[in-house]
Amino acid sequence: MKSTYLYLSLALISLALLTSCGPDANNPTPEVTALTLSATTANLSVDETLQLTASVTPADAKVTFTTDNAAVATVCEKGVVKAIAPGTATITAQAGDKKATCTVTVVPAEEENVALLNMLEGRMYPSGSTVNYVASISQEQADNYEMQLFFSVFKTAKYTLSLTFDKPISGSICVGVNCLPVTDKSSYTTDLELLADTEGAEIGKKENQPTPLGVHPNIPTPPGQTYKNRIVVKLTPKDGSKTLTWTVNLAITIR
Repeated sequence: MKSTYLYLSLALISLALLTSCGPDANNPTPEVTALTLSATTANLSVDETLQLTASVTPADAKVTFTTDNAAVATVCEKGVVKAIAPGTATITAQAGDKKATCTVTVVPAEEENVALLNMLEGRMYPSGSTVNYVASISQEQADNYEMQLFFSVFKTAKYTLSLTFDKPISGSICVGVNCLPVTDKSSYTTDLELLADTEGAEIGKKENQPTPLGVHPNIPTPPGQTYKNRIVVKLTPKDGSKTLTWTVNLAITIR
């Protein structure tokens, strides 16, 4: 009799263990039957982001996101993709045994259309740069100094040009072949069309040459001293795209 009770007790314990460790019969894990993404391909520029949205059945199934190339594009748990560097990455969403992918191609950020060229040092400056323009000139040159600044233009476009000076200047301002005398001016504004460097022959400048930003100040500084001023250069595109700006710090020593 004791053996019978012992066997019965062991059977009940085993049954309890099996039922406690196995799946919850009342709340079984639902099978995922479908998974799709809001995009299967995407082209992004560097630093651009994309929100991928997963549609899954059942709707409460957990979706995870991974990338096969984090050096090109990363993805967070909410499906936000960020472009890191040029290349291709596959973003995979998974729920249960279902998967969906999006192939992301990352291209370099589009270059700005205009750079400011300081011919004294042969260096291009993108928008947002500060240009330290340092020169040594003769007293004769100081009467109407021709600054060596140029716009290097990738493609022809129309702009409003704005120049602002910390100290008023006298002399002349020329853009392309258009010149205007100025006397004690602290600012200057004009509308213009900047031609691409390869189209310059049409307006009298040599082909494949940048457009001169002809600020020609009369510098009333005695020999042995340095003329200092600051110019803020702004180009506002007529198409409504981002305004381009540069700060030019002048330090021109009169020999």
